[in-house]
Amino acid sequence: MTEGKIIDILDVQAGRVKETTMPAAVRAYDPLKDLREALLRTQVEKGLRNLQEAYVLTPDANSLLRDGLRFIAFQGYNEIPATFTPFVTRFTSTRPHEEYLRDGAVGLIPQTKSGTETPRIMSQFDGGAKIENQRYAAILEVTGDDLRFDRLGIIATQTAPELGRAMRMTEEQQVYNVLTTTANFTRSNTTRDNDVGANTQNLTFNAANLETAYTVISTSKDRATGAYLGLAPDTLVVGPRLMFAAQQLLLGSDMLRTHGNTSAEVRGTSTYNPYRGMITRIVVSPWLSDSFNWALIDSRRMGIVFQEVEPMTVSQSSQDQSDERFFTRDIIRFRVTGYFGVGIADDRPLFYSNSTTAPTVS
Repeated sequence: MTEGKIIDILDVQAGRVKETTMPAAVRAYDPLKDLREALLRTQVEKGLRNLQEAYVLTPDANSLLRDGLRFIAFQGYNEIPATFTPFVTRFTSTRPHEEYLRDGAVGLIPQTKSGTETPRIMSQFDGGAKIENQRYAAILEVTGDDLRFDRLGIIATQTAPELGRAMRMTEEQQVYNVLTTTANFTRSNTTRDNDVGANTQNLTFNAANLETAYTVISTSKDRATGAYLGLAPDTLVVGPRLMFAAQQLLLGSDMLRTHGNTSAEVRGTSTYNPYRGMITRIVVSPWLSDSFNWALIDSRRMGIVFQEVEPMTVSQSSQDQSDERFFTRDIIRFRVTGYFGVGIADDRPLFYSNSTTAPTVS
């Protein structure tokens, strides 16, 4: 799997950037190692023949197994960065769905002389965006033989981490599904949403098309009053195949022009790169595209919403006669669940290009 990456441009003049590929994870504690050591101590102290007998006689074995697999699963969860964090707005949700105003601007405040009645202003309510919450769940089964024949190593090194990674990948997939669905982008200059054009187009990644996307967002305005919203894109989202072209265009100190007009002399130009510092964050994620799609976002305004009812959790079934599955089939179950919703509350801070053409940045 290609790793995600977030590139924050700290000092454009000095060329200093901060690259984050995964959050720092605490790795000093190995819960499965604790379990093994506890079983071995019991086996030696009581002269038992196998680890299964030691497991039965070790009081903390069940809790070590439960907490150990949870810990390892969440290590896998944290090893994959949430690349969408910089450009989504997160809320805690307590309802089956949440609704957001599609357009809620009040326009301009009119001049009012002292002694005259203050005019009333009306907020424009142009429909609403409803984002449904969905439950995600899966069960991992571990048999008693996995304990009897000491297969905990396989579970700890492969199964539990993959369970955690699946939790993170589910969140990533849902966010990028929303971002790459062209039907979610409905703004255009023809509907008085901006001065330039539609906020989803098939544009090859290059300097001219980046300018188009930038001005689509920065000229966004209230449809009813025509008041500009003051948007300013700060985040570029690309797939791994566009990462190098994006860094070359936005981080290079110089810019050379090729195939330009050579018949007329133009003075006053330079090789300074005017796109350097234009965007302060580059998010690289394979979930966006395996082609050349890209998106430009003003992350300071509410565009994509991630609303969470319940965070991802891992729970374990009991290991006694109260659990029919364990009592009749010798199976222990681990369940992972999460409850959240993702959608676009306002697509004006967003621009998406579904281009499949290689970038023209040289």
